[in-house]
Amino acid sequence: RKLRERVQELERLHEEVTVNQLQLLRAERLVAAGQLAAVLAHDLKAPLISIGLMARAAASADSDAAAVRAALEHIGREILRVEEYLRDFARSAGGGSGKTELIDVGELIDGCLGLLRGLMARNKVESVVGLGHGRARVKGSAVELRQVVTNLLHNSVEAMPDGGRITVSTAAD
Repeated sequence: RKLRERVQELERLHEEVTVNQLQLLRAERLVAAGQLAAVLAHDLKAPLISIGLMARAAASADSDAAAVRAALEHIGREILRVEEYLRDFARSAGGGSGKTELIDVGELIDGCLGLLRGLMARNKVESVVGLGHGRARVKGSAVELRQVVTNLLHNSVEAMPDGGRITVSTAAD
């Protein structure tokens, strides 16, 4: 009888441990989902800010047709960038890898600076670019490299609330 009571007690404790483990796994999944959401929000912030700035610029009373057209083209490029990032993010979250290609580093840097031009002007931040490698190409994920460079530039602008200068330089080794 004592042995039966002990077995029942152990079974009850085992069930309690199992329930606690499941709760812990759920909590870990929620933390991971929260971290993914934070990364996604951070990475989408720059293109969405750029879209907003360009939309406001296009809607301003002193915008001419050419400026509105340029702003709309810029907004279209930013939306494509967000879509591409979301596809890449979904592939990465699913265990897939992003495609690699030859990337013109100078063109990528110019594009990233162009995306942040409105934010930089509003914050009185100028950029100086020195491409010591000419127009070198590197193999990698254009989406990931563009996101890294854009995030670095965006963070740099935010770190200069009173204006300043961002110097971007490259070199070949």
